[in-house]
Amino acid sequence: MPVPLVEATGLEVRFGHRAVIAGVSLCVRAGEVHGLLGPHGAGKSVLLRTLAGELTPSRGTARADRAALVGDAAP
Repeated sequence: MPVPLVEATGLEVRFGHRAVIAGVSLCVRAGEVHGLLGPHGAGKSVLLRTLAGELTPSRGTARADRAALVGDAAP
């Protein structure tokens, strides 16, 4: 099985007291295609911005090519 290119575990992003995303986990391996579907305000853009390193999660970790991007394991 290929090594994950992007992996997120238990991501949570809070703006004040409001959790915008909570408990998001995913794994994307080479050759896979994933889509994010949901209504306006569901947190799709917040998840992508977090995986891109623009936002810091309140909890959880994200890795790209086995290197910590953000979260608990980031330097």
